[in-house]
Amino acid sequence: HGEDENASAFPPPPGSAARAARVASTLQGLGAQETSASAPSPVKKSYGIGSWNKGSDASSSSAAAVTSSSAKLRRPIVAGNWKLNPATRGEAMTLLKLLAANFINHRDAMSSISSPEAVIFPPLPYIADAVQVLEGSGIQVGAQNVGANEKGAFTGEIAPSMIASAGCSYVLLGHSERRTLFGETDEQINEVLHKCLDQPALKIILCIGETLQEYENGLLETVVDTQIRKGLDGVDASVLLNDRVIIAYEPVWAIGTGLVATPD
Repeated sequence: HGEDENASAFPPPPGSAARAARVASTLQGLGAQETSASAPSPVKKSYGIGSWNKGSDASSSSAAAVTSSSAKLRRPIVAGNWKLNPATRGEAMTLLKLLAANFINHRDAMSSISSPEAVIFPPLPYIADAVQVLEGSGIQVGAQNVGANEKGAFTGEIAPSMIASAGCSYVLLGHSERRTLFGETDEQINEVLHKCLDQPALKIILCIGETLQEYENGLLETVVDTQIRKGLDGVDASVLLNDRVIIAYEPVWAIGTGLVATPD
């Protein structure tokens, strides 16, 4: 996951392995509601999201993606969230050109189905440049957030149809910074998720994770279970089976703190 090699491992709370198993069971239940008993398990774990943008402003994070698939694990994903970086378009263009050149040079060696899919999430003003510069490179472009409204008098809002028509193939929803700094609730995130699903070209990465206080109080299972159930409320099982929604778990306490989540 690209974590700091000097970071300290954060010990799992008592019973965390059992809680993790029950959370996985929750995911399986969401996908299994409309699947016959003879069908393969609709939920498989695929840990692919990591290598998020790393900077001195505590902008690094790591996550594990959990997605559903009726017969096989989905292709792993390596995604980079640029957050509010870089400061200028010129800097963004330099980074985009470096990404495009390096990725194309290594693409042949990463052509197998097990090789990761690469996605970047630049700030909104740089999305058009990202789509243009990265065209043909194999790197996908996503938006860091969108709103629930499609059009109208909503100053400052961005509609899912806008980012889809701009060339984005992914959107990030429920990031911990959106939840904690901007007060986004599970219900609001769910509303936006449904609007994004109305855009056939968009895939959603739904972020979940507990805070340090919740972690220390042994609420990991409760928090993650609630975020999954409320975030996916009303979502048909076929949507999960078609990989339209990717669930990314990242503990809030492990973002930019130097603490590392153990496998448990």
